[in-house]
Amino acid sequence: MRIGYLDIETNGISKQDYSELLSWVIKTKDSDEYFYDIINEDDVARDNDLDDPMIRKDERILRSLSETLKLYDKVVTWFGAGFDIKAIRTRCALLDVPFPSPWELVHEDLYFVAKFKYRLSSNRLGNAAEVFGSPYKKTKVTAKAWSLATRAHPEACKYVIEHNKIDTQLLEWMDAVFKGQRRPKKAGL
Repeated sequence: MRIGYLDIETNGISKQDYSELLSWVIKTKDSDEYFYDIINEDDVARDNDLDDPMIRKDERILRSLSETLKLYDKVVTWFGAGFDIKAIRTRCALLDVPFPSPWELVHEDLYFVAKFKYRLSSNRLGNAAEVFGSPYKKTKVTAKAWSLATRAHPEACKYVIEHNKIDTQLLEWMDAVFKGQRRPKKAGL
């Protein structure tokens, strides 16, 4: 089974009809292989029609994510059931981008392992990783970096992708920590 650790960033936590995907990263389990994409200057420039009510800046990276998901049998997220997968599904539906059918790809959300199997002061990924002694340290994307990345600023985009990559490393590490602490189940997207 080919497993990928998925992390996304959006330009806000509002509902996805008012915000868009900024970046995504998938790290392949037990490998240094990463697939990723982030909006670029052409995406920003292309989304300039005021008569078109739809935000389209993320259409290209949604298509690349949709294609990349086909390489995996299972994706693992942290609060993906509550945010990431819903955000991706919504944006894909609004832009008519193919999204995997519910049982085409298995999804596991490690947030719920932390929430229901442990009693932590916070169930956020960074806290759980720190509590369990992760060698990886979660990074914080500054407001300035975030703002610049939404406009495809090259250095800010690089910073956001590195943030995503570290989150996928944390996910893989937490997956190993939680091994044996969850009931095997098959949950589709």
